[in-house]
Amino acid sequence: MNPSSVKQIQEALEPLAQKLGQGAEFVYQAYYKQTLINGVQDIALGVLGFATLILLTRKTYKIVKKFNQKEADYDNENRWMAWGIATAVLWFILGLWSLGGLINGPQKLINPHYFTVNMILEDVRGDQSE
Repeated sequence: MNPSSVKQIQEALEPLAQKLGQGAEFVYQAYYKQTLINGVQDIALGVLGFATLILLTRKTYKIVKKFNQKEADYDNENRWMAWGIATAVLWFILGLWSLGGLINGPQKLINPHYFTVNMILEDVRGDQSE
């Protein structure tokens, strides 16, 4: 970390430390524990999202297979096109969301101190802007 960044962090944390006094250590420990919980939660939600994607894909496959087996009513092609588009949109949204959780979760577990300080700084900045 460069010296100017350290100075900015110290300046941002100074008002918080003065307000908290002896409780600053307790606050850091609470944020630290919350960072670990957030990391586990991100991983769990990422896995849940990918499981949902797998189930969505299987369900779509079964519906399309059933549709193809029944001498399909080609007057309703728009309905099947809408189903395909909706599936693609859900795939995209769930895929990005799940990937985000699976990237951020392990980072929070590997380096929780960084994310703890980051959370504290965000809260301090938000407190000063009010």
